[in-house]
Amino acid sequence: MFFSPQAKETEDDLFNYKVELNKLLDIMRHGPMGVILGLRRVGKTSLLKVAYNKFKGPKAWLDGLVVRDETHMWEVLNLKIKQILLNASLKYKFKNLIRNIEIEHVKIKWIDENLEDVIRKEHVKGVLIIDEIQLLKKYGIDKWLAYIYDHLPLRVIISGSQIGIVEKMIGETKEGMKPLKGRLIRRIELKPLNFQKAQVFLIQGMEQINKRISEVEIQEVYSALGGFMGWLTYYGYYRQFYDHEYALNMVKKKAADITSDELLNLLYYTDKTYLMVLDAISNGYKNWKSIKNFLSIQHSLKLSDSSLKRRLDRLIDMSFIIKKHMVYQLSDPLLKQGLKYFFNFQN
Repeated sequence: MFFSPQAKETEDDLFNYKVELNKLLDIMRHGPMGVILGLRRVGKTSLLKVAYNKFKGPKAWLDGLVVRDETHMWEVLNLKIKQILLNASLKYKFKNLIRNIEIEHVKIKWIDENLEDVIRKEHVKGVLIIDEIQLLKKYGIDKWLAYIYDHLPLRVIISGSQIGIVEKMIGETKEGMKPLKGRLIRRIELKPLNFQKAQVFLIQGMEQINKRISEVEIQEVYSALGGFMGWLTYYGYYRQFYDHEYALNMVKKKAADITSDELLNLLYYTDKTYLMVLDAISNGYKNWKSIKNFLSIQHSLKLSDSSLKRRLDRLIDMSFIIKKHMVYQLSDPLLKQGLKYFFNFQN
């Protein structure tokens, strides 16, 4: 069902991404490496899970959210590689030996020495999916991926919601040489639904739960939630039990909880001045001069041009805002709900 709040597991429950699914399956079968990019709540995990379930070869899944630190990342990678080998029905005696590899004069830890030998000798074309890859950047995962790409037949699919950071990891920016720069990485980008597709999604989803939705209600839902599959799915889920207005309010309440947690995580890596910049943009101050004036008047924060640029650029990299035609806007309209926990404003 379209309105199940969990990530989708089967192709029948996946909406809109048939072309992307076929492309992803082709990468999983033939390689060499793929990346799925998209803002939060556009359906990346659902696409990955459906493809993962359809792929019949040896495979493993690593979620960056579960990794605690660098040591834990290498431990988890070892387990995932072993899982791929076991799925490939290979019998091998693994040794608990860790070695170092020199890549571009930077030492990084690697998986068990014998695992690498088995993968290479048996030419194991297994698939490793790494979701929320940007969380592992600080541990050197990009160097490890470059080594995999160059030396082993594994197919690796990476995914991330902080688009700018992932693009830097895979060398798609001009900011210096990156371990993965110049390598063929097939890209799949997911975007929020336009109004027509959101309309179809809502109508077909309502039919699945024996409900109807009016044109006016669709307009109100899209105006409030945008084309984000995650928020639209929550709306449809609540409409099973409540009327239109109450369901929409429930989504906004849910969004406040989710996005406030995301903003707390942003605070962990930055400071409150970044939230102040988001506050300015959420209140309609969307160009350089107006943002600076708002910060000065509303928050008594005077930033130099370079300081403001640094914050805007980082917020773009982390996909909290987007920039179109020299105008900044929140990447997700419901991010404003989370900001209410930090700043007092209505709407």
